[in-house]
Amino acid sequence: MTVAGMLVGCGGEAPTQDGGVASTALQCSVEEGVTPASLALCAIPGTVGQHLPHVGRSHFDYDPPGLAVDRIHGRYTPHRGAISWKETPAADSYLRKTKAEGSVTRTANGALATYDRETIEDSGAVHVTEVEETFQPVKRREGGKTLQSCLLTRRTRRAGGSDLDWLTQQGEWDGASLSYTQERISRTHGGRIQLAGHLQADGSWTESYEGRYGWSDVYESWSGDADGNTLIYWERNWGDEYVWGTDARARDGSLHRYIRHVYEWCVPWDDFTVQADGTGSGSARICVPVYVEEGGYEDVVYAGCTIAVANGSCAKTCDNGVVYSCNDLL
Repeated sequence: MTVAGMLVGCGGEAPTQDGGVASTALQCSVEEGVTPASLALCAIPGTVGQHLPHVGRSHFDYDPPGLAVDRIHGRYTPHRGAISWKETPAADSYLRKTKAEGSVTRTANGALATYDRETIEDSGAVHVTEVEETFQPVKRREGGKTLQSCLLTRRTRRAGGSDLDWLTQQGEWDGASLSYTQERISRTHGGRIQLAGHLQADGSWTESYEGRYGWSDVYESWSGDADGNTLIYWERNWGDEYVWGTDARARDGSLHRYIRHVYEWCVPWDDFTVQADGTGSGSARICVPVYVEEGGYEDVVYAGCTIAVANGSCAKTCDNGVVYSCNDLL
């Protein structure tokens, strides 16, 4: 049976329009009245569901939208529920290889996919992410029409982490776009935030967050295109202190970070470019608030500082002789 756009073991093969063959599992229905076309609604970009409509026999091999990945090829075994695939990055990508392996199992009202996703960079660095995806196809009547969609819950964390490290995405896919909420670690203050997001069929996405942290108003927007380029814009405003910045990462892994500090009368800026291997350089004058107590009252003065980036590390040395860490800039 096909569940949530996933093959869960109907078996057999049928001819396709191009003369090939495809598992008849793609032609099974979840329930009476639900057509195979509705099951494709769970083929959400960036999830296991994306691969299965491309299954012929027990293999899939296709070129996804965008320029970041040249090819995706893998194997799905319905009777075992096992799935694995490899992604061939573009020649100008900082990634050397991406591979994943896991399983797809049927649930009472959909399907659950669990897998480990491993990325290997040109530098040799290896990153493994644990992923859990729960799919549930739904249909409802609105305005005299039957609408069909797919509910997705996706949890990710770095392999080896604790349960507290899970970041959750939840949303509904209508076959063309996914509206969702996404937990992330804030670029502004380092805490956990929940963003409102939107994913398009080509893999491009946007997310935004607006709220308060302590005495500050904060705003963040995260986005990525189908070609593997991402951008984070963030700002923090606390009366006499206003900071905003951008993190732009290109497909080749290079990072350009721009940060502007505004402390009352002081308007300095930082502009850094960090390469994919962590090396880079940049230097600027900034102002650092220093809290002093005089006559029983606490006041804020601003010390002039020079901030410098070299070989992937950062430090700011201030005129008052204090050296502050600024690794959060990288």
